[in-house]
Amino acid sequence: MTKQTRKQLIEEFVGKSRAVRDKSKTLLHEVIREGRREYLEIQKNPRLSPEGKALEKEDTRKHINEQFLKHSAELKAEYKRYISMAKDLAREVVAAPPTNNMTEAQNAAFEASVSDLKARVLLHPHPAKAAQLVSDFVRSNKDEYKSFVIAQQFHSIVAPVISTLGAEQKATLLQTYEAAHKGSISEEKAYAQQVLEMQDEPRFYQTAHDNPYFMELRAIIGRRGAEQANEPEKELARLQSGVTVEDEMFGREPAQTVEETETEQLTEE
Repeated sequence: MTKQTRKQLIEEFVGKSRAVRDKSKTLLHEVIREGRREYLEIQKNPRLSPEGKALEKEDTRKHINEQFLKHSAELKAEYKRYISMAKDLAREVVAAPPTNNMTEAQNAAFEASVSDLKARVLLHPHPAKAAQLVSDFVRSNKDEYKSFVIAQQFHSIVAPVISTLGAEQKATLLQTYEAAHKGSISEEKAYAQQVLEMQDEPRFYQTAHDNPYFMELRAIIGRRGAEQANEPEKELARLQSGVTVEDEMFGREPAQTVEETETEQLTEE
């Protein structure tokens, strides 16, 4: 069995995180579809009075909301786990220097050419032409490892002439450095850097009040649940603790009355 490269492993974890995001979309559509069906059944039930229908709908809303938040929290945790594993590998890739595939003799020759370049830049009577030597050297050494070494030593290479160069010549040297730096970044490392820019915290659902999906979800699970769809673990914890929205607004403990809250505030004053 062929061993996977780090890039392939990263791609696998990123692919799994995207699959989780797709699951969140499926969950949203299922909750909206099933919620509509259950509310319609309640509405059509001839044995329920208007008050009974309202109570039944509220019980259904609470159940659907809790189940939606529970599954959303599981998907969020799964997504974060895959992204975390992908980023751990990506950091290893970014931090690792390029592989030196040269033979001992080739490596010695390259190191000698770098030393020769430094000497020529230092002793050249014309700084602008010395800078051109550096640019030519970078263009002729485009191997990832060689580019890495040049980029690492670029400051010491150009230091003897940099203070005597004009703005335009410095700009050209900057482009030369960027070319060396870019040449040292493999396809694997470039992909790893993109992965490190991915969001750690997923936002599966739209929560803008004028968004059609938000409005459809709100109609099924209520405004609070729809607003907290991207923070399901926090909303679940609130529901399980017995803290109401009003408790949060007034800083009350669960089941604490308004009168008790006002008494505490007066005592503190």
